[in-house]
Amino acid sequence: MPLSDKLYKSSFKGINFYINSITTSGGRKVVVHEFVDTNKRIVEDLGGLQETFNVEAIIFGDDNYFQDRNSLINILNQEGSGIFVHQWGGAVTVTLEGFTVTETESNLGELRATLNFRRV
Repeated sequence: MPLSDKLYKSSFKGINFYINSITTSGGRKVVVHEFVDTNKRIVEDLGGLQETFNVEAIIFGDDNYFQDRNSLINILNQEGSGIFVHQWGGAVTVTLEGFTVTETESNLGELRATLNFRRV
């Protein structure tokens, strides 16, 4: 069974790729007020954090590898938010905070990218 059959299809701004893993982070914004010469402290809740998604995206080599690769890199370099679609969360409006692309000689025709999204 090919690896692509074991992975979920996903997309960002209409460019398709596979997801090997996704990590979602969130939580609360808090400020801790501490007082001199005492163990007393107050934790102030400032509201929810926007979710972030760290995604390992993969594009596999086939006849369109370089076209798919270049399309993904071009879209990652465009400014503005876009729609990120994935298996577990559906369609989410996000802004790309950064990305890292890895291509190795031992895996010719395969691009792996770490994408860091923040929910808008």
